[in-house]
Amino acid sequence: MDGYSWRQESGKKTICVDGVKIFKYYFKLRIERGETQLAFSTKFSKHAYEHPDYPNQILLIYAGDDSVINPKYSHGNARKLEKTEKAFYRTAASVPITAKERPKDPPAQVHGDLIESAGSHIKIQAVDASRDLEQVRNAQRLAREKNRISHDTQFNAYEVGIDTNFLRKLEYLPSVNMACMEFGELYMCRLPLDAPD
Repeated sequence: MDGYSWRQESGKKTICVDGVKIFKYYFKLRIERGETQLAFSTKFSKHAYEHPDYPNQILLIYAGDDSVINPKYSHGNARKLEKTEKAFYRTAASVPITAKERPKDPPAQVHGDLIESAGSHIKIQAVDASRDLEQVRNAQRLAREKNRISHDTQFNAYEVGIDTNFLRKLEYLPSVNMACMEFGELYMCRLPLDAPD
């Protein structure tokens, strides 16, 4: 989330502090493309500490000489010159969260609302607003996918029917047929049939 590209150096190291086991992770800075040793620097590093009493929090410590950061190295997968020449500003974490909270709203409306709420200052907009409609669409799609039980519609119907005791019959061949009914409704439908007159 700091805008730099990091690679975890090794697994985690366990440190015992006042009888509590804390996990420490080591990261090295990527300064060039590729996977060679020259593509990374350990002169500026990041350490992450994980404490069992604070499961959703991590303490980050940066150490070393930050002058080794290569300003020409672009973050992410950018290849075009116009993208690699300008500074990369990571979108604030609140932006995709806002888009995910509005999965049914039109992406253009969500994008416009985010730009409007960020204000007119361009550097603030670069962080506090979505970059484009595609970023909003992706966040909304992820939110919709998370709410699906699975991607298999037939299995979803089967699972919901079994859980709610609503599915009475399910046939797959020669075609998909489902019979759904509440027991109380079935009783009400039988009353006229069982009438003596």
